[in-house]
This record gives sequence, structure tokens and C-alpha cells, in this order.
Amino acid sequence: MAKTLCGSVAAAFLLALALSGGAGAAPPDLGPNVIVFDSSMPTSQIQATVDTIASKQVSNQFGTERYALLFEPGTYGSATDPLNFQVGYYTSIAGLGRSPGDVVINGSVYVHNQCDGSFCTALNNFWRSLSNLTINVTTPNFGCYTGEFWAVSQAAPMRRVDVNGFATLMDYCTQPSFASGGFIADSRFNGTIVNGSQQQWLVRNSSLVDWTNGVWNQVFSGVVGRKPERLRALGADQLVRTDLGRRRDARHVGPDRPVLRCQAFGLSRDDQLGAPNRPEPHPDAGHLPSRPEHLCDAS
Repeated sequence: MAKTLCGSVAAAFLLALALSGGAGAAPPDLGPNVIVFDSSMPTSQIQATVDTIASKQVSNQFGTERYALLFEPGTYGSATDPLNFQVGYYTSIAGLGRSPGDVVINGSVYVHNQCDGSFCTALNNFWRSLSNLTINVTTPNFGCYTGEFWAVSQAAPMRRVDVNGFATLMDYCTQPSFASGGFIADSRFNGTIVNGSQQQWLVRNSSLVDWTNGVWNQVFSGVVGRKPERLRALGADQLVRTDLGRRRDARHVGPDRPVLRCQAFGLSRDDQLGAPNRPEPHPDAGHLPSRPEHLCDAS
């Protein structure tokens, strides 16, 4: 799976970097399908690389190629020269900072419908991921595609991502625009999110400003910002707190063991936690409990 590839290669890269003496040392050789970018690279060079990979992977549903595109801390693209690129099958995009704010992309990282003749949907947009970075949405001259488009259908998680600007989970620019579900966790959106045709979606421990609608089954667990009564009006299942959860580890230099959180709400990343919401490590946190009540006070 793409997310497994990203986690393993990112961990290997950072471990090798730490053992070799830091960023000044020669980068480790992780093979041709793991691309590590740094902010000193010209945007045109990065753009050419990501576009080449996208051209191979956007329609490569049954291929054997796997890619991890990793961004070292820094800023990529600008208001006048943004970095906008598409994510295809078996491709993981990840920032290598300790928090999403350490890697900033001025532009967008997008997924559009796939078309079979005039029948265009996101129903087969599986197996890709986006994590641990900030997107300042900058899409000049994109017409209908203005904004952050993440039109996916399952096995395409978005974790620890901050999106500043408009975002949509459906591609409404081509029809009939069907889409079938996804997952967001530990992320912050400061603009409108269009759910649109997404049949189901799970959002966990995130901060939202506006979520447009629901279809079959939209679930919000430990989400802040969106008023509970508005979520209920959409027909969504709304859980004020996440009973038991541990975020997926973010890959970066330095220790950061994710702690188990009980009855949690809001962002679980360390830079967004403060009393009284800061979790305390539990002595049994390294083991999976048979029942959440063993670790969490349900009262």
C-alpha cells in the first residue's frame, strides 16, 4: 500500500540522515522511486519531476510501480510561481517536518476524476495519501479547478494536513462526478470543504470551518469548529469526542512516540495540544486493549 511505502521509506531516510551526521551529509540512496525534495530546488525542477510521475500513475491502477514523494522542511512554490501537481495511484506525498507547518506548499496537491469517454468519476481513485504539510491554496488560471481538489474513493487518507483556502472532496468539473468515501484526521481547514457527491466520509480529530453537505454516511469524531447542530442538520453522525485513538506517527528527525488519547477532541498533534486537552501517556498505551473502557473513563 502507498501509505506503508511512505512510512517505511521516510523512516529509513530520516534514520540514515541522523546517523550520517545531519542534513550536510550525502543523502541516503533509497532507490529511484523515492524522491526527496528540498526547498533549495527550483520550482520548475520539482514541477517537472512530480508531473512525470503523475503522467505514469494517474491511470496506473493495476501497475506495480510505487512512489514516495517526500518534502524536507521549507517552502515550495510562491504566489507568483505556485507548485500545483496531481497525485496518481500508489503515490504517497509527505512532509518531513515535525509539524505540518514545517513544510508549506503554495499551490495545490490534487486528485481529479478519471474519465471513460464522457463518464467521469472518482470512484476508482484509490491507493494514494497526503500527510504532514500545509497547503496555501494558490491555483491561478485553473478555471473550474480552482481550489484544493481531493476527489478520492477510499484507501486515500489525508492526515496532519493544514489547508488554507477552498477545498473539495469531489471533482464537479466533469460529470457525473460520483465519489465514494475517504478519511481525514488531525487536519485543519480554514475554508469551505465541499463534500458534494462523496457517499461516505470519516473525519477524526480535526478542525473544520464549513462542511457543505452529507450523502449516505458522514461521520465526525472529535471534530471542532463546525457547530454540532449544523452537522446533525446534514444527517451526519457526530461524536463529540474520540473514545480511544492514537495518531499515525509522523516521520521526522527526533523522537515522537504518539500517545494514546482518551475522550479526545480537536487536533491530536503535539503543537495543537494544551491543557486540559493534552493527553497523558497511559502505562498500557503500548498494548491494544480488548475494550476501550480499560484505558478510558467513559463517564
